[in-house]
Amino acid sequence: MPAAPFAAPPPARPGRTAGLVAVAALLVLALAATAIALGRSPDTPVAASPSTSAGKGSGGQAGTTSSTRRTAPSTRNPGLTIPGLPTPSAPSGPKATPEEIKAEVLELQRFVAERRGLSFKNDVDVQVLSAADFKARVRTEFEKEKDDLARKGRVYKALGIVGPDVDPTEAQLSLLGDGVLGFYDPATDVLVVRGERITPFWREVVVHELTHALDDQQLDLQRPDIDQRTDGSEWAYLALVEGNAKRIENDYVAQLDADDQQTLQSEMLQLGLEQMGALMSGSLTLALIQEAPYTLGEPFVRAIERNGGNAAVDRAFGDLPTTAEQILHPEKYTAREGAKEVAPPDVPGTATGDGVLGEYLTGVMLHTGGGVDNLGDLLGQLLDGQIDPSTMDEQQLTDMLGGGLTAIDTPDGWGGDRYVTYTEGSKTCIRVDWVWDTDAARRSFLRDLTTWATTDGKGKIESPGGDRVRLTRCA
Repeated sequence: MPAAPFAAPPPARPGRTAGLVAVAALLVLALAATAIALGRSPDTPVAASPSTSAGKGSGGQAGTTSSTRRTAPSTRNPGLTIPGLPTPSAPSGPKATPEEIKAEVLELQRFVAERRGLSFKNDVDVQVLSAADFKARVRTEFEKEKDDLARKGRVYKALGIVGPDVDPTEAQLSLLGDGVLGFYDPATDVLVVRGERITPFWREVVVHELTHALDDQQLDLQRPDIDQRTDGSEWAYLALVEGNAKRIENDYVAQLDADDQQTLQSEMLQLGLEQMGALMSGSLTLALIQEAPYTLGEPFVRAIERNGGNAAVDRAFGDLPTTAEQILHPEKYTAREGAKEVAPPDVPGTATGDGVLGEYLTGVMLHTGGGVDNLGDLLGQLLDGQIDPSTMDEQQLTDMLGGGLTAIDTPDGWGGDRYVTYTEGSKTCIRVDWVWDTDAARRSFLRDLTTWATTDGKGKIESPGGDRVRLTRCA
């Protein structure tokens, strides 16, 4: 994931489809964070473009508005002035020739190999596609994962992570289509990247994917058995893979000169504007979830690196993390503290799937509800003055956004969990059982869950067996 200058920071496999590893960035999150930051400074204007529509949209798509608020800026002409930042701009100039692409990739390979402490066994085949062709290719690849996205979508819907009007499968596909910027396929050893011009942003994306290619050549990223799991270890593996690539990527960005840094930020802002449509009527929280293996994986990998360099990172690919808790708390990985066994809870309807939420998604759930989780609503309310961030403290901003643009404070002492999704009439439901490391941790979580359920009004809480906490919720 390219490092966004303002990006705030899930279990999903947003960067994988049949073994694919991708670089993904919902840079529109940076724009929303920027709008909030500007709103907190009374002396910094946020100007609406004269072309901004004040009428109603149609079909519930991007740009839809109600009679009580103005449409947020269009993606074609966003109309946001962002003082102190480069003007957003798309790459220009002649397209790179195959010879130029090859020479550039070889130079970037040298950087990746030196920083990673490994050698490429062979040069990487890089395919360059136009933005339109690349987006179509990504959409086709992720359509193959529609069943898995639907399984996750039922969890998000039942827990209230997405609203009743959001199609969670289509929302995930839309975010992936706009957010993925490059991918490496271990099955074919091909790296595919968006963009036909060599720019700082293009180089950043290629460095991320070359790290995947190098790891694959030396450590083998094809782990089909892991792809089939739903016990949380598949997400932990993804966080390791993407976190390592993001580590090298960000090290590359850090050594760019000031001009390249400025150009990079301008390109990223332009892409953020292009991505805005995916979140105008979608979910900020889903974007947060898809970003998490990158944003949470990198600190995990850096913790390993501090304790043993690249050699320790290499060993982690053989001795894999198994839980989100280990990613969030590297000391748990060092101690090899795994998940406690939890049996799937019985459900009163027709089961449609089961798995593990893990510590991270449990935290996302607790931060969901009552906040603004739609970019169109957020920007519209900011522009109309319905939201005045300058009067809010950090906690109030967190509550307003429902965690959508802020770090998730996950519950301490997670021991293990198991969920089952099911249908009850026309409702999508979930039942989750959690166990905790200590009774104190269980009681603390029970208080937090009770507060959340009281606010939400849809969840039923029980304590079967005395050592578990159970949530049943239908949407």
